[in-house]
Formats: sequence, structure tokens, C-alpha cells
Amino acid sequence: MAKSKKGRSTRIDWSDRSIWLTILLLLVVGAGITYGLWLRTWRLDIAREQDWYVATSVTRLRDFRARAGTFNERRTTSALVDLALSAARLDGALAQIPRRGPVQWRAEIVALSDALRNRLDAAISRQLTSPDPEYLAELGEAAQALRFKIEDLEKAFGETVRRSGTTARSLNFTAEVTDRLMAAISAARTAVDAFPE
Repeated sequence: MAKSKKGRSTRIDWSDRSIWLTILLLLVVGAGITYGLWLRTWRLDIAREQDWYVATSVTRLRDFRARAGTFNERRTTSALVDLALSAARLDGALAQIPRRGPVQWRAEIVALSDALRNRLDAAISRQLTSPDPEYLAELGEAAQALRFKIEDLEKAFGETVRRSGTTARSLNFTAEVTDRLMAAISAARTAVDAFPE
């Protein structure tokens, strides 16, 4: 209760509808502001999480690209083993990507990394049981062709997060970005399928 200038206490008339309307309006505005802040924070957290997985996966993609180049130059069993280990690390990184945006792209990128790892595991087994320099040469050329597709995949994958400077701002799964990502995954998968058996 508040005191008036004359020393009397003023009372709120709870039967007045305008008082209840004001209280209701304040509650609605407060709830809206709270929800807006929560939603913004949640979206930032999701974008930062996606950005972390993108950065990790892009690092693995670059490592694989570098080792594919080395394998193409050397064309030895030890370089093939290095390439297969890089593919296994890439497979692990891509398998952990959270399901964001359209689910199909994630299924396709995980299938790509599985196919790549399986092809290279089979190549190592074949090379260890019956060494064949011609097979390594064919595999080196296929790995070189895959390098360029992996570079396109890196760029397309990086576009799934909008940034403000170096900070993740929001997810970016527009139709254009998703189509570019799916096309890059498909092209890389075609290059993996072209590996000699």
C-alpha cells in the first residue's frame, strides 16, 4: 500500500477490469521477451555446435585431401595405409555430425565416408595379399580425382553455418545450400565408386 499526500493509504481496486488487463498485458509481454531471448540463445548454441562439427570435419577432409595427394605421388603401400587411416578418422568425424536441417544430407555424407573407408580397407587387404604396382597406380589416379571433389565438399559443408566474422550466428540450410551440399556429396560418392576393386 502507498501513502497519498494527505497521509491516507490508497487501495487497488481489484474489481477494476483495467487493472487485470494491465497485469495480463505485462505477463504476456514478459513471457514474449523471455521466449525471444531463450529462442535466440538456443539458436546460437545450435549454430555454434554445428560450427564445431563442421570445423572438425573440414579439418579431417583437408587431412584426407593432403594424404590423397601424397599417395598419388608415392603410390606405395605405406602411403595407402596412411590414406586409409585418414579415411577412418574422417568417417569418425562425419558420423558424429548432429542431425540439423534436412536429414537426407547427413545420411548421404555418412554413407560417403563409410564407402570410402570400406574401399580403402579392401584396397589395403588386396595390396597386402598380392602387391600390385599397377593397382596402386590406378588407385592413385582415383584418389587424385577424389581430391577435387573433396574440396568442393569442404566448401559446401562450411556453408551450412552463417557467420558474423568468425562467430557462428545461425544455421544455413536454405534450399540452395542444401542442393549444393547434396551435389558435392553425390560427386564425391561417384568418385569413390570409381575406385578400382
